[in-house]
Amino acid sequence: MMAETPGVLEVKHFTRAGLFKFLVGPGHKEYIVHKEAFVSISPVLRALMTGPKCEAGTGVAVLDDIEEDIMTALCHFAYSGRYDMPVLNNPITPLPYRPESVEAKRIFGDDDNREELRVCSGFTSSSQPFYSMFDQYMSSSLIEHLEDPLVFKYADMTNAFLHHAKMYILGDRYDIKSLRVFALCHLAHCLSHFRDTWDAIPSFVALVKQIYGWTREDDRVRELLSKCAAAQYRDYVHHPDVCKVLKECPDFCFDVLRHSTGESGV
Repeated sequence: MMAETPGVLEVKHFTRAGLFKFLVGPGHKEYIVHKEAFVSISPVLRALMTGPKCEAGTGVAVLDDIEEDIMTALCHFAYSGRYDMPVLNNPITPLPYRPESVEAKRIFGDDDNREELRVCSGFTSSSQPFYSMFDQYMSSSLIEHLEDPLVFKYADMTNAFLHHAKMYILGDRYDIKSLRVFALCHLAHCLSHFRDTWDAIPSFVALVKQIYGWTREDDRVRELLSKCAAAQYRDYVHHPDVCKVLKECPDFCFDVLRHSTGESGV
């Protein structure tokens, strides 16, 4: 288990603190916050909001490359130490292409009915070694607050995957350790209950693209995704979306092959 997430200051502690304005997204939506809520969790934001930069003097900073829903979640986290689970789409939209090869049909099935598609072998209830792999990414203080796995059944996980990924990336960008712990824990929880049917695989691929596009080499979240893919490699490789991302993202391909060959003890 990972170390517990540090507690955050209560809202009442901010009532007399100075205010700061963020202008977020292309439309520069205003977010007026208490400085202390943010400087207490991020040394980068502390420098921005209280240091010698012009933003500290004006009390205004432009964050036009952050989406509004992500900023809203960051504000929620700064004040409460957590953020809400994003809305899941249900049911999954069927892909326009079905399994074609004999092996792909054997693994995933070839019925258009999503519920009849077979789940990849690694995610069966009897696969305890696979599930135990996620323990190292979980925070003991957060487990009781994780979502009921039943909400993931047959749901499109794309929104959840990308939301947690973007929050993790934001935590890395602003050096918010507690946010990285929180987001990584929720990502691991989502992945451990992900039903990787034929139609669901693209949501995992979207997560890979987001993480590998915005994180550094040897980041723990990359390790999580590549280990997950390595455990399922023999099945995943028969899906065209996975084949495509392996070709387009050499770092991901290398990490998956490295874990598949047992270098990291998978």
